[in-house]
Order: sequence, then C-alpha cells, then structure tokens
Amino acid sequence: MSKNIDTHSLEILEEHLDKEYIMYKKFSQYATLCTDTQFKNLCAHNGNTHKENFQALLNYLNELN
Repeated sequence: MSKNIDTHSLEILEEHLDKEYIMYKKFSQYATLCTDTQFKNLCAHNGNTHKENFQALLNYLNELN
C-alpha cells in the first residue's frame, strides 16, 4: 500500500523522529546517572516512552516506501 505524503509533512515527521531519538538517549543517560531510585525510574520510564515513539514513527516512515 503506497501512501502519499507531501515533502513538508515528511520533513516534520523526520524532525520529530530525530527529537524522539535525542530524548530517548538523554533520558536513558540520566537514568544511568541518577542515584535516587524514584528519579532513576522516572527517567527510565520516560526514556522507554520516547524509544517507543521513535520506533512507531520509524515504522510509519518505513511503511511509506
């Protein structure tokens, strides 16, 4: 199934993909540095959420091909 998407929308999605990846990496790093258990868990949870968002966007973009 071929989906049509304009160039501007594709650029926005790719920019969002980049930002999700950066947030995933940052929160994952924060989780490794934290000593407070609650804050560590919060950072890890947020990192996982951004990783899932990244993967969902990547899958969507791959489906466009």
